Amino acid sequence: MVDLKKLLKWRENFVALSLALVISFTCTGCQSKEVEEELEEPFSYSQDEEKLNKVVVEDSEPVKEEEELNIASYLEAIMSVPIMYNYEEYYLTYEQVEKLILEAEKKVECHNEYSGNLEEEIEELISQIEDNSLKFLEGYPEYERILWFKDLYLGELDTDVDFLNIVFNITLKFALKHCLEDATNDIAEDICKLKELSIVAKRGNFQDDESIVFGSYLPELNAIVLNVDTIYQELLNEKNEEELGVLELDEAIEKTLLHELNHVRQQACSCRLEEDAPSTLEYQDAYSFIMEASAESALYNQEQDYMAFYKEKYDYTYYFERERETLILLLGLFHDDIKIDDYYNAIFDSDLEAFYRFCGVKTEEEKYVLHKIWFALDSLESFNSFPYEVTGEKVLTRGKIQDIVGTSYCVDIFKLVLSHMVDYTFSNSELTVEDNLALFNIIKSIIVEEARKLEETGNEEDPYYFVYDAETKSSIKELENLYIDFLSDYYEMSEEELRDLEQKCDISLYRCNANSDDLSFVYRYNFDEYLFLDKYPILKYILSMSYISKDDYQKFLEADVILSRKK
Repeated sequence: MVDLKKLLKWRENFVALSLALVISFTCTGCQSKEVEEELEEPFSYSQDEEKLNKVVVEDSEPVKEEEELNIASYLEAIMSVPIMYNYEEYYLTYEQVEKLILEAEKKVECHNEYSGNLEEEIEELISQIEDNSLKFLEGYPEYERILWFKDLYLGELDTDVDFLNIVFNITLKFALKHCLEDATNDIAEDICKLKELSIVAKRGNFQDDESIVFGSYLPELNAIVLNVDTIYQELLNEKNEEELGVLELDEAIEKTLLHELNHVRQQACSCRLEEDAPSTLEYQDAYSFIMEASAESALYNQEQDYMAFYKEKYDYTYYFERERETLILLLGLFHDDIKIDDYYNAIFDSDLEAFYRFCGVKTEEEKYVLHKIWFALDSLESFNSFPYEVTGEKVLTRGKIQDIVGTSYCVDIFKLVLSHMVDYTFSNSELTVEDNLALFNIIKSIIVEEARKLEETGNEEDPYYFVYDAETKSSIKELENLYIDFLSDYYEMSEEELRDLEQKCDISLYRCNANSDDLSFVYRYNFDEYLFLDKYPILKYILSMSYISKDDYQKFLEADVILSRKK
C-alpha cells in the first residue's frame, strides 16, 4: 500500500516521484502510435492536507454467503456463453493441448549452481561471452566482432581496441547486472544460458524482409546480433555526427542489449534440453508475441528504477505486442497470491505450468481456451502464418488480418476474467460494490475497445467509424448482464441501483493515475483512485497501456454490427 507519510514528506519538499518457430529470431525495434498530448493543470499546494492524512474505509455492504448463493451456477453460466472462432481448424486441437498439458507437468531442473556472488558471476560471464563470440565468428564469417565497427563511425580518436573493449565490457556488465539483480526467477538457469552466449555485429540497416531492427537474438545459435548501422542512424536522428562518441554509441547499444538478454533468459538451458525438457514458453507458434512483449515490458515492470529514463524515450517499442500482452495480464488480476513477478518468472523459467497458474486456468477446458486466445493474439501480430495460409497472400494489412482472425478471443478473455471476478468477490468480503463495479467497468471497457473494428465511411469530414462482429457483441452483452445479475444477488441490490452506481464511476480517472508517478494526479483527481490502483499493481500496468473512457461501453452498445463470421 502507499505510504501516506512519504506522500506528505514529498509534498513538503516539492519532490516529484519519477517500466517463433515461424520467425528464426527476435528483434528489438521501435513502433509509434499517435496519442493526444495531455496538458496538466498547474499543481496546487493549497489542497486539503486532510485528504492525505487519512483513508476512510467504509463498511462493506451486507453480502450473501456462498452457500446462500449458488456460485457454481454463475460460473457455469459465464463459461457456457457460446462463441465460435474463424477458421478454427487452423488452431491447436484439443488433443494437442492435452499433450502440452501433460508435458508441462514434467519437471527438468538446470544443473548449474549459483555461487551467490553476482559480481563474480558477471565478471566470469563477460570473459566467457568474449571467448564464445570469437569462436562464433570462425563459423559465421558474415558477422563481425562487436568492437571492429566502431572505428567506421567514430574516427581515429576512438579506434584503440583496448579502450573499445573496456567500454563495451562496461556496457555489457551494466546490462547483465540489471537483468539479473532484480530477477525473481531461477537465476542459476539464466547464468547457465548466458555462459554459452555469443554477441556479434552485423552491417546493414535492413533485414531480409526490409524491416528495420536494432538487434536480434538467434535462439538456435544462442547469439545476439547487433545491427550497428541501424543503431548509428537512430543516433543521428537525435545528434549531429560530430557530437557522437564511443560513450553515446555504447549507451544506445545498452538498451538493445537489455531487451535481447531477456530473450536469452526466455530459453530453456542446454542441460534441460539434453534431458528432454517438456514443452516450454519459447518461440512456438502460439507464444511468440508474448516472448517479444515480455522481453521489453520486463524492463519497466520489475522494479528497475534505472529504466525510468528509458521509458519515456522507448515507450512505443513493441507497443502493439505490449498492448495485447495486457489482455493476458488481465487473467492474472484476480488471484490473491499472484503478482506481476509470477508472470515473468514463468516466462524466464520457460515454465508453461507456471503460466497456467498465473492465468488462473485450472481445468483442461480452460487451458484449451487459453491456447486459442494465445494463438489468435499471435496471429494478429503476424507471429504465425495462419492468416497468410488462409488467404494464400504474402502481404496483408492489419485490417485484413483482423478480418481473418476475428474477435472471438475477446469473448473468451471476458469469460475467464469474469469467472475469476466471481471467485475473487466471494473470497474478499471487504470488496465494496463500488470497487467491484469500478473493476468491472475497467475490464469491460478494455474488452470492447479490443473487440472493435475500424471501418471507412468514404466521407472526408468523418472518415472512420467503429463496428463490432454481431456474435461477439451479443456474447459480450450476455456476459455483462450475467455479471450484473451476480452482483445483484451478491450485494442484494437491484439492477437499477447497480446501474446508477455505474454512472458515477469515471474509469478515466484510474487511467490518469496509472499513467503518471507525478503526485499532482493525487490532488488533481481523487486520492481514492490512487489508493485503489495501489491495491491492484498489475492493473496499474494494464491501464498504462490502455486507452479507455467512461463512455466506451455505451458506444459499444450503440455501434453497428457486421456479419463476418465464418461458419
